[in-house]
Amino acid sequence: MSFIVGIDSGGTHIVGQVIELNGNIQKNYETGSGNILIDEQKTKLRLNRMIETIFNEYSLKGCVGIVIGIAGLDTFGEISDFKKELTTKFNIPVILMSDATLALWNILSGNEGILSLSGTGSAVFSRFGEKVDRIGGWGYLVGDEGSAYDIARRSLQTLTSSYDQGKNKRFIDDYLKEVGQKDLFSLISKIYSSNRKEIAELSMTTNKLSSQSHIAKEIISAAAISLANQTILMMQRHTNISKIIIGESGSVLQKNNFYKSIFEKTILDIYPETKFITTSRNNASGSIYWYQQHKEDFKI
Repeated sequence: MSFIVGIDSGGTHIVGQVIELNGNIQKNYETGSGNILIDEQKTKLRLNRMIETIFNEYSLKGCVGIVIGIAGLDTFGEISDFKKELTTKFNIPVILMSDATLALWNILSGNEGILSLSGTGSAVFSRFGEKVDRIGGWGYLVGDEGSAYDIARRSLQTLTSSYDQGKNKRFIDDYLKEVGQKDLFSLISKIYSSNRKEIAELSMTTNKLSSQSHIAKEIISAAAISLANQTILMMQRHTNISKIIIGESGSVLQKNNFYKSIFEKTILDIYPETKFITTSRNNASGSIYWYQQHKEDFKI
């Protein structure tokens, strides 16, 4: 059996797939998080171990190559040494790209278009021809507009500014009750000892409160509009294309219906012929679409 190994190394977990060249998925693998910008050594170690596990079960001779999408790769910098390490170790072609680029190949099924991603982080990608563009995706310290982390950050800013101004007491009380904190000082203290993922999870509290709080709804709406505006900016780079397909990815866009509706409406108000798509396939499957269009690039 000839196959390709596709790996989606994301900020939450790493998923690997053994995929036959006809697209049939033979087996899935999963391990811990894999953002190379946040933890380079653990990400590289986990990727190495996952590939070793796969080749303990499947013959290396049948593998035509490995495609890996890695979170944080775009802002990480030089990665050629890691590619060389994997290529030398397994004696097989290895392609490295960002996890968002791999998602673009997966969600658009290899077609041209735009990918808007909102999970723990966020970014907007496009692929037309061989040119891949990116807007946003600068990481949680300086960007990630419209992400779960951004919703959490906006929520905390609203809570603290409301407290300072002596208003929105009900929203503050409801929020503190949901997160199990006695007062705002306790919550902020906890935040400064929390990691990025733990902070981003506060977005779920904001989402829960949005059914009864207009303030929570406004926070989510503002975040959705910020990602929509980045998507519109990307669309403005491709004015020669009349009907653009936008793939939606990430837990926020796929699970928060109110966020999704605001995001889509903001874009449709300007580009009414836009088509939105998503998929339940894991983004590791993007590797087979990349392979189908780049077979000649699969060489050591």
